[in-house]
Amino acid sequence: LRFPSERIIFFGRSIGTGPTTRLVSRLNRKKVQCAGLILQSPYTSILNVSRHLAGIAADVVVAERWKNIEEITHVQSPLLIIHGKQDRLIPYSMATDLYNACSSKRKHLVLPENSDHNTFNLYNDILRPVASFIRTFCTASAREVAFVKALARAREQGGEADNLQRFPVSRPSPPPS
Repeated sequence: LRFPSERIIFFGRSIGTGPTTRLVSRLNRKKVQCAGLILQSPYTSILNVSRHLAGIAADVVVAERWKNIEEITHVQSPLLIIHGKQDRLIPYSMATDLYNACSSKRKHLVLPENSDHNTFNLYNDILRPVASFIRTFCTASAREVAFVKALARAREQGGEADNLQRFPVSRPSPPPS
């Protein structure tokens, strides 16, 4: 992409938290910083979710994959975890375990009381925590934060977000030939 990773905020939701956490973990192990990692409804591992849903029988049927609980220990980038307390598919205790296992000093955990796995209040449970996370922990420019705020306002007012003027994205120059 030729885009600096320290300007990228990686986002994973549910099963997508596995590959996203692994990617950021591997980058951080190579001393490559990212602007941030946002996980929505994450799990500690696929096997742990399967055990939660099917009991011990899961050990026979499900292979251990996407061990977020191990990968998160290498994450040094800013971390935001959002997980609804009413989630019956993936218990929010897994989000708490991941938060506690992460060694990043810049991290925040949001546990909306009335949200489940698929139902969140977009403004209160997602947009506000993400904007606060960017403002507090990420190295985003003031223009990028202003854009997120304007987008949230436009959506909240039922306006068309597509009418917002896009902020230009600065791209690094290509490497010399």
